[in-house]
Amino acid sequence: MDSNTNITDSLRRFPCLSFLEDNELSDLRQRAVQRTINKGDILFTETEPVKNFYLINNGLIKLYKSSIEGKELIINFLSGGDHFCLPFKREKETNLVSAVALEKTSLISLPSRELHKLLTKTLNATGIRIIEGLCNKIGALSEMVEDLAFRDVETRVLKTIFRLCEQSGDKEDAIVLMLTHQDIASMTGTVRELVSRVISKLKKEKIVLSSNVKGLRIDKRKLELFLSDKYPVGI
Repeated sequence: MDSNTNITDSLRRFPCLSFLEDNELSDLRQRAVQRTINKGDILFTETEPVKNFYLINNGLIKLYKSSIEGKELIINFLSGGDHFCLPFKREKETNLVSAVALEKTSLISLPSRELHKLLTKTLNATGIRIIEGLCNKIGALSEMVEDLAFRDVETRVLKTIFRLCEQSGDKEDAIVLMLTHQDIASMTGTVRELVSRVISKLKKEKIVLSSNVKGLRIDKRKLELFLSDKYPVGI
């Protein structure tokens, strides 16, 4: 039995590819690479662009996020039959996590661009937009998890307010956010009293122009400058 037949048989076993016709599976087989990595080998990191879609034949992979200080947050453990790195476009095209082998692992890699081409042929434009939108939501949730694990309260509050300003779609510098201090506390995993301290600081910086029980009025431009000065290497 040749290697192409082995790869084809392996591909057929993955439920995520069960919808493919024989000719489509054959196209993927031509581009698939079967490889073995050893314990401790890093498959990819968060800083790298998404290049491949991975399917695990056997072994064990750890997916994790890490901070600049070296702290680690484990996201999941994957074994035979699992797959990861679905290659739909997101606003940020880098990997959401890093991946390392915890034991000798056999896997198949498929170039993301090839699988993306195949899926765009199978789905209509509406389906593609829906999935890309969901992938962006997953990316945003991944960033929120990272913030809760690695960022201090002030940073989480600042990032959340700025993200909400961005999402408002308002082109004006002064943005009104209909959120209470308790709402922001619930979004950032903290308590209202700590949020109020951060808001008071932002008032002194004239970033929060006004606030009441119904919401906040934010100078988005000043907030952006404040963030770039406070975190010059990004957050």
